[in-house]
Amino acid sequence: MGCPSEVKLQSNLTFTINVHNPTTGAQSDADGAPSYYVYEDETQTAILTGSMVPLDDPHTMGFYSATLACTAANGFEEAKTYNIYITARVGGVQGTISYGFKVVGIVDVAGTGGSPSEVALCNLALLELGADTITSLIDDSDRARLCNALYRTCRNEQIDMIRPNFAKVRIALARLAAVPASGFDYAYQLPSDCLRAIAIDDEWYNWAIEGRTLVTNKETVILLYLSAITDTTTFTPKFTVSLVSYLAWRMAYAITKTVSIKQLMEKQYESAFAEALSSEGAEGTPVTMSSTILTDRVRL
Repeated sequence: MGCPSEVKLQSNLTFTINVHNPTTGAQSDADGAPSYYVYEDETQTAILTGSMVPLDDPHTMGFYSATLACTAANGFEEAKTYNIYITARVGGVQGTISYGFKVVGIVDVAGTGGSPSEVALCNLALLELGADTITSLIDDSDRARLCNALYRTCRNEQIDMIRPNFAKVRIALARLAAVPASGFDYAYQLPSDCLRAIAIDDEWYNWAIEGRTLVTNKETVILLYLSAITDTTTFTPKFTVSLVSYLAWRMAYAITKTVSIKQLMEKQYESAFAEALSSEGAEGTPVTMSSTILTDRVRL
């Protein structure tokens, strides 16, 4: 039997008991499911109640477990202590046991290796709004459904607007067999992850995007484009802050139903976005082109 002595807010706590025959002391299944009651400090009313279930019943006897969702929604608070009172009957005789634990801190919002995951990024935005966090984008909650609906769109919008260096990809395009009807000689298939085409490898050729193809008169094309990067471990710190601020702004009214909070989140986002934009522009050698009549015409 056992129970952890500490748990983080917004995480789960699992506890177990072993039931014995009061006469012989041998392991024994209970007459019915053991019941538990959870109390905060010395309050008189349980904040949670429930029943325990057999754990690995085919291979054990009298071994029961239960899991508590230690969330703010369930009444748990950081730095508070809680007691679990458990009762079970064997042969009509009632036995009890109790455990104590403390809520210390909040569930980590960093993913593997310290880099925020998609869920962690959404949780950072929710925390900005004073809302409960989620454990998955497919949780059965309005917050999770909102995060799931907005995250990928917001991420792609931020990549498109900030144009971070980690999202820039250069690749040789596959030329399509069909001749485009637009007047150009060749058509090339865009990569499936392409959010925006930035440039091709020869500035002297005109090109255009039509649907999911690039058309030009150039026989071979190497494209520089913005990719819809899904790997959050590649995100830079400034981009991460901007994305979290953007998510908080987009979710603000749906979560808080308060216009003033949405306006505050908008101001925070504008500041974070400007810093991210400046940070990305500071990397690399600036591209310069001398101005001549010929280059000016090419630019047109």
